[in-house]
Amino acid sequence: MTQKPLTYSKFKWTPVTAIVGAPCAGKSTTVDAVSKPGDLVIEFDRLMMALTPLGTHEHSDQVKSFVWTAQKSLLRRLRYPSEVNRAYLTALAPTNEQRYRYLVGHKASMTVLEVSPETAHNRAEEAGRPGAWHEFIDMYFERYEEPDDPRIKVFHAEE
Repeated sequence: MTQKPLTYSKFKWTPVTAIVGAPCAGKSTTVDAVSKPGDLVIEFDRLMMALTPLGTHEHSDQVKSFVWTAQKSLLRRLRYPSEVNRAYLTALAPTNEQRYRYLVGHKASMTVLEVSPETAHNRAEEAGRPGAWHEFIDMYFERYEEPDDPRIKVFHAEE
């Protein structure tokens, strides 16, 4: 079987959409609703599940550095043309400094899913998230800053 030569004409700048917000704001649900085959999804929980025998929303402190390394590597790769149709990434990113890291490439956009602390805690409880999620929620809101970049849109995601 002969291998087809690599054609660079298929490579393009991948639009990167970051969906950020508090734990339980609906980031994964949003990405699941809009992503299609051929899209790349970069999400901490999915990477953790891929690298460990743990279930959804469970984290291993021993593996976290590997997950962060994988995420950084994927984000670096998105700074170059590829065959990926679109990339979505999710993150907490409560501060503007953190958000800037996820505005990757010249076709970058970001949406902050805004929910109240009460809504986030209620969703965590309803979803049966581990107890640490309540600490993550509180830490997120303690550090939260209003977005200061015109590429960042805020979407009120209350029920």
